[in-house]
Amino acid sequence: MLTAKDALGCTFTLPVTAPSDMLQIIRKGNFFCPCCNGGLILKAGSIKIPHFAHKSNHGCNASSEPESLYHLLGKRKLFNWLLSRGIYAELECYLPEIRQRADILAIIGDIKYAIEFQCSSISQAEFEKRTNSYRSAGIFPVWLLSEKWLEHHSGFSINITSFTSLFMKGTAEAPYLLSYSPLENRLFIRRNLSSISSRKWLGEFAAFYLDGLPPKMTLPLQTPSWFNEWWKSRERWLMAITTHGSIHKNFLFQLYTSGLSPASLPAEIGIPVSGSHLIETAAIQWQALIYIGTFKKVPVNGIVSAGVVKKCFSRHINKGDIRLRSFPLMEAVHPWIPVIKYFELLETAGYMEKISGSAWRKRKDFTILETKDEQKEFSLKWNVILKNHWQTKVHDFSDYFPLLQ
Repeated sequence: MLTAKDALGCTFTLPVTAPSDMLQIIRKGNFFCPCCNGGLILKAGSIKIPHFAHKSNHGCNASSEPESLYHLLGKRKLFNWLLSRGIYAELECYLPEIRQRADILAIIGDIKYAIEFQCSSISQAEFEKRTNSYRSAGIFPVWLLSEKWLEHHSGFSINITSFTSLFMKGTAEAPYLLSYSPLENRLFIRRNLSSISSRKWLGEFAAFYLDGLPPKMTLPLQTPSWFNEWWKSRERWLMAITTHGSIHKNFLFQLYTSGLSPASLPAEIGIPVSGSHLIETAAIQWQALIYIGTFKKVPVNGIVSAGVVKKCFSRHINKGDIRLRSFPLMEAVHPWIPVIKYFELLETAGYMEKISGSAWRKRKDFTILETKDEQKEFSLKWNVILKNHWQTKVHDFSDYFPLLQ
């Protein structure tokens, strides 16, 4: 930690840099943890950031995670950046009413922000506990994920784990993921995100140097440009379940018993719909299960009711065939949203026609592509449909990081 209480009970924050003689004076002083009042010792060296550590491992409720030098550097840089913008901030502020220590507490007007720069993995239960505690105290939680968790990516492909997905914010239509690198002193935004499988996502990212950000900044969120990559990823996923069928044994069984196979799966299954991030199960799987259970056997001009679709969707959730994700920071969403978005796409493409608020008429069957020309034509058609579906508006950057307001 960088902040401690001295023998008089006053708050003392270590300087960014200090000569050896100053460090020696600090080392001889008596300092205590603001959270548990336990004794602290100074740790400093030629390559270390000077910081305090508990003398004993008795445990501290507000300081349960070991801190890396990367974490210490990030807290320091974020704190100094806030001060440079004229924002009131306290480093490592202990909040006794909820028995938590925020990396940084910032106050803008009447709003308090608890900034957590998370570098180590924590459980979803712990993440939600901290988040809810801040909210119960009237404090707005701002979680910043360490860029180290996301630095390995190529093109539009991103690996997002169950842990890193906890940091996702936004809405069903516009999810985003914010991270920070103290080594580069840059903020990163992953946006236009759509999940291909439980870990693999497609998306785009933008990076901004923290020191160069203006007081208010607009960030145009344009239509995603990863649609060609989506089709390739879909093909690779189908090849993978054929090669490693044991992993998807239950799904393959349901395909075969319905007269389908990975090779004969209609091209309209596995579409990247807005809101698909709410479902952990691969889009190909949950869309195939809905197709098989609702309108595959319905004749052209037949009726598909929303009640039947919801019943099918809920049944597969209860059986574990479809798994949902949890987003503690995201605005109120419902797993039914991506299903509705899927049917909206089918309406746009002419497969379904909405005839009431709770029913569709089937206008044509799905397509099984057999030639490369058919695949090319299908891809061109759906690129246009999907671009319209994913069209987004321009947002202020402050929508993503409220401390930029």
